[in-house]
Amino acid sequence: MQQKQTFAEVFQSRGLSRRDFLKFCSLTSVALGLAPSMLPKVVHAMETKPRTPVIWLHGLECTCCTESFIRSSHPIVADVIMNMISLDYDDTLSAAAGHQLEAVRKQIMKDYKGQYILAVEGNVPTKDDGMYCIIGGDSFKNVLKETAAVTSKFYQKANNVFGVWSFDSKEKRLSASKKRGNRTIYLKKYQSMEASIYDYLLTLSKKDDYKEFREKRLETKDPYKLADYLTKYSEEREKYTKRVKDMIKKNRLARYDKYQLDL
Repeated sequence: MQQKQTFAEVFQSRGLSRRDFLKFCSLTSVALGLAPSMLPKVVHAMETKPRTPVIWLHGLECTCCTESFIRSSHPIVADVIMNMISLDYDDTLSAAAGHQLEAVRKQIMKDYKGQYILAVEGNVPTKDDGMYCIIGGDSFKNVLKETAAVTSKFYQKANNVFGVWSFDSKEKRLSASKKRGNRTIYLKKYQSMEASIYDYLLTLSKKDDYKEFREKRLETKDPYKLADYLTKYSEEREKYTKRVKDMIKKNRLARYDKYQLDL
């Protein structure tokens, strides 16, 4: 496996100064919302960590995101692909195609297991087992699952996307590998991914456990206040709601609350 260049090595190879490199690290820290004290760690990472490989998959779409990307002039696409990231797979931009290109994707997955970033552009057709979008002889649905390295037993065997438990012995379900003392935990088994999503939304909309959450949702859209009413969503209770709020804050997800798509 060939060792990829670090950001510092890329800057050096292009004749940029140490000052330019430190300026780039500072801007990166600001963009990530990090405290000034974190700058030395960002610099160290840029100097020592190889650029992360990126696999860019295309589902059912018009490739408008990629079109906008390759037509940009600042920065130019060649700089992004060759210097800023390590875009190792993109079936729209690659010269290779078909089984040859799919062999490249699988080799990247093997060489950089647990290290690559997966970007997905477009939708995932799920009707008729995903046959309406085929890549290299396989459905995009399966390609995505494979590339995302989905290992959940409940997702693979039961289409249970959200880990919904089952308390009814008459419904289709799957047992967990480990018991809680003498108790066997069961999770619902769904016919399809759509059925799993529908049941999840139905649970949030009708179950008494989320009544207070729904009532509070009519009063406020503040995610930090709403999270406090999700204690029954997880057996971790308050620990779970704290994790939700920490995740919202760390990733600055609240900035998307008023985002709308122009359809």
